[in-house]
Amino acid sequence: MEILRKKGYKFARAGGSRAYDPLIDHPFLVPSWAMSANNKEQIMEAFQKAKKGKIVVLTIHGVPDVEHPWVNTPPELFREYLQYLSDHHFEVISLIELNNYINVKKAMKTIVPNLNKKLKN
Repeated sequence: MEILRKKGYKFARAGGSRAYDPLIDHPFLVPSWAMSANNKEQIMEAFQKAKKGKIVVLTIHGVPDVEHPWVNTPPELFREYLQYLSDHHFEVISLIELNNYINVKKAMKTIVPNLNKKLKN
């Protein structure tokens, strides 16, 4: 974490398959879901977690990712996700754009990093 701080990073993605709660999750431990060809149901359920101040972060390794098939997202499935997000009026942003919504300096000072957090929401 000190290296991330020294290099000027504001956010770092972690796994965990749960929504990011900027009030309790440290900015260097942003939970996320990894997309693949085989977890459509999980990703569709994840979209429902984007409410009450919580943010759904998706890791997309490749569309397609032929060199790493275990994290491949087929283009037709990716288009389906994008259509769903558009149809349901989701706002899609990059991780760095969280800076527009979150007081990172305050979060860095007040939220203690918890490397063992496995909360589901």
